[in-house]
Amino acid sequence: MKQLIHLFLLLNIYGPVSAQSFAIINDTDDFVIVRENPNVKSKVRGKLHINEIFSYDASSKAEWVEIYREDSRNTGLEGYIQKSELLPLSLFKSTTSHSITNNSVTVMSGSMTLKLTSKPFNAKNHKLKFENPYPQCKNCILILSKIDNRFLWGTDGGAPKKAVKSLNMTFKGLLVSIPTSAFSDLYEPVLNSIQVFQNKKTIYIQMDNGDGAGGYTVIWVIKNGHYIKRYLDDSHA
Repeated sequence: MKQLIHLFLLLNIYGPVSAQSFAIINDTDDFVIVRENPNVKSKVRGKLHINEIFSYDASSKAEWVEIYREDSRNTGLEGYIQKSELLPLSLFKSTTSHSITNNSVTVMSGSMTLKLTSKPFNAKNHKLKFENPYPQCKNCILILSKIDNRFLWGTDGGAPKKAVKSLNMTFKGLLVSIPTSAFSDLYEPVLNSIQVFQNKKTIYIQMDNGDGAGGYTVIWVIKNGHYIKRYLDDSHA
């Protein structure tokens, strides 16, 4: 799946622009079956449950489509589901217009206002952990693996240049409480990549960030005016 997605990755001077498409399941049941190969008799690889986000091959014209759900760094559920069982986020009401400054992006849509700000990363203000990715190699260059005891997203082993400073949102005049943990490990934000999709009472905020090899997508989920979760996917990097 990662090799397949590489074919659709677009890059510009601002950073990675993910050509991945994301979806949730479109089914009356609580889940759909993910199979190893594109047929109903194939081995079961796992399940996709309602409201779980996953990436898929939007270029496929076949009845079965390849999907990938990242569960943790470099691991996830990969296989096939029938195309009729997925509901692309792109079909929801979307907002891509935004106001951008050097360090912030603001999106306004109806009763929702979203503002994300970035800041330069200053290593002196953080605890950095470096490690050797190949323990058997004594002379290998150490890579940055953690910042403030958290794995970082956005670089391929080097120190980041920018970090997400804040993510603020109001919905129907009320402040949505988004915890710092939802963005404090995210680096190299690409402000002009932000997209907002709204499906009834659920809002999906998508950004495609990173420095190229460290590219990743983050999708924050807001429901009924409350922060629910985030989904991270670096399978296209």
